[in-house]
Amino acid sequence: MNTKTILFFLLLLTGCTPAPVINQPVNPMAVAPVLVVEPPLPVQVKKNSEVKTATVLINFIGDVTFKKANELTSTVQKEMNKGIKNFVININSYGGKTDAGVSAYQYLKSLPITLTTQNIGSAQSSAALIYCSGSKRYALPHSFFMLHGSATTYQGGMSLVTMEALLKLNKMHLSTFSEIFSQCSDLTHAEREKYFSSNQAYYFTAAEAKAIGLVQNISAAPMTVPVLIYNITD
Repeated sequence: MNTKTILFFLLLLTGCTPAPVINQPVNPMAVAPVLVVEPPLPVQVKKNSEVKTATVLINFIGDVTFKKANELTSTVQKEMNKGIKNFVININSYGGKTDAGVSAYQYLKSLPITLTTQNIGSAQSSAALIYCSGSKRYALPHSFFMLHGSATTYQGGMSLVTMEALLKLNKMHLSTFSEIFSQCSDLTHAEREKYFSSNQAYYFTAAEAKAIGLVQNISAAPMTVPVLIYNITD
């Protein structure tokens, strides 16, 4: 016997008539409110696409030295490792160490990046080698270039072996310069032999450099935003 039946008989014994049960309609509006939890606001995270479309601008000003060439390539490598793909190198330099320029050129050319080089004043001697590393090459209207070959000075007596070693070194430089400028200009083999066989300086205005294919555009290089700037100076 359940609890309801027992209560019914107790009411009868005491003379109380149980009140009829009236089914009251349920008010749908009286339903307990449902707690609505608002979703958290999204965290603003920089998208990978924004990183990849950003530009790193490097101002390379002054002598071409081994220290500065290393700083240049290390800066590009560091930012590339963060996902940056677009780089612009502004150049204003009369040159410096030949081997430093060659090493910077080769390193930059080997990287999977979009590299723009821009002559903002002058790109002379080994600085012109760094300029050649750009797949996109710009020059401001009043900038200029200077090309020349390798020359060696030697003090004191010189043996035949030393002379042959220095001759070989100069021929190696001639071959290196000729190969590099075959990739970044329209100079013929004969013209490259002419410019790089001696230390005679050959100067080119921006327009003249464009005529030989060294410069692609005489204007300021376009850049995407945001721009991160580095200065590599003396």
